Amino acid sequence: MRVLMLVMALSGQHAEVACSDAVLTQAWVLLAEARYGQSTREHAAFVVLDERGYSFVAWPYGGSEYAAHYKGTIPEHTVAIIHTHPNAYPMPSAEDETAAQRLGIPVYVITRTMISRTGSLRVWDGDWKPGGRPGDARSTCGKVLQ
Repeated sequence: MRVLMLVMALSGQHAEVACSDAVLTQAWVLLAEARYGQSTREHAAFVVLDERGYSFVAWPYGGSEYAAHYKGTIPEHTVAIIHTHPNAYPMPSAEDETAAQRLGIPVYVITRTMISRTGSLRVWDGDWKPGGRPGDARSTCGKVLQ
């Protein structure tokens, strides 16, 4: 499965990154740094997929309100960007959409009760805490939720 996901990612065919338990676990840690969406200061990371699976490369924390910034080279095998938003703003911003188009990778937004992706898609709606999701939540992962 990991090899297939790696081949898909490297060939430009992205699996729904937020459906991975490894990504959800790391995203929960990132969200904790932003006080579970209670902070207006955003935290961000690159999602990297290699032969070991998904990992995060955290961006240096800048303490900016309603923004996260990165200067430097994007890590090899990056398949997405993931970052926090305050809970009141669960969908990607215009800047997120522009970055996704420019870089050719999805940008995910995490809040306490939603994970969304550029293209205005809600990937997870409701409680997504690792280990705390209802048993049927996996069946809705990655489906377009309106």
